[in-house]
Amino acid sequence: MQEVTVTGDFDEKWPIFQAFVERVPGLILREYGSELRQSLAQSTPVKTGRASGSWNASLNSPDMSVQPEGYNNPGGSYLDGNENLGGAQPGDVVYVTNAIDYIDKLNSGSSTQAPAGFVEAEIANARDRIMQIVERVRAQQ
Repeated sequence: MQEVTVTGDFDEKWPIFQAFVERVPGLILREYGSELRQSLAQSTPVKTGRASGSWNASLNSPDMSVQPEGYNNPGGSYLDGNENLGGAQPGDVVYVTNAIDYIDKLNSGSSTQAPAGFVEAEIANARDRIMQIVERVRAQQ
């Protein structure tokens, strides 16, 4: 299993995000975790859908469950992963995981459906996605 840690400098916008998270943490964490899980699932190469359907989002501990052997749902599998993001609080950690035994091989470029490093590419967009979610939630307030 590949472990990817997202870190970075959130420049001058970070204090705004941090302050806003303190006011509506659950909504932002749920939105972000859900969107990241879905974008990773949609980027994952599909043969049977087992790998793309095994992306999970959870709070404070990783969900290492995977779709069972024989799983076959290549059409809508990105919707099949687990999302356990309810009750998010300040300081909670969102884990987006895929414990399928061949996710590293797919991420290395073994399929022509996605480039090598597709997981890192999706995670690299995390900063922009966070700020878009903050702006969307602010507009709803």
